[in-house]
Amino acid sequence: MFANSRLTFVVSLLATWTAAFHVQAQCCHPGRGYMTPVQGYAAVNPSFQMMAARIAAVQYSQLMNSHSQRAPTINQIARQGSLSSSQTSTSQQPTSADKQQRRDAEQARRQATRDRLPRPIQDTEQQAASKFELAHHLWQNGNAPAARQRLSEIVDKFPSTQTADRARQTLARL
Repeated sequence: MFANSRLTFVVSLLATWTAAFHVQAQCCHPGRGYMTPVQGYAAVNPSFQMMAARIAAVQYSQLMNSHSQRAPTINQIARQGSLSSSQTSTSQQPTSADKQQRRDAEQARRQATRDRLPRPIQDTEQQAASKFELAHHLWQNGNAPAARQRLSEIVDKFPSTQTADRARQTLARL
């Protein structure tokens, strides 16, 4: 709605300026009409153009006020309610088969979404390898105590993995 009113304002402003320039063109060309010196002066005077712009602004504000949203009356609300209640019929009511079909479709959509979620790592070797990589990054960034803690955690939680052997060797060097 705001864009339409803005467009109306611009069009009225453009029309006002076009009329002013048309008057100026008639003043400059003899034989196109009789104008008094005051009218010719007003056509080229910036204050005349400013007054035309103010008139356009007033017209714009009046237009905005005339199209403002008004709260509906109680009678209008009652009419809307009676129309909507009279339009619904039993043929538009969903049947139990339709409801069941919608439930099944929603359940299938949810299951497909769950299937796309990343799965947690179930393999102990992979878990140990990721913890070893974290310990390596901690050591590279100068946090040797945290790296030792992670390596000892690998040795404690995953003792039978190859990564635990690497963690033991790395702990011996740190």
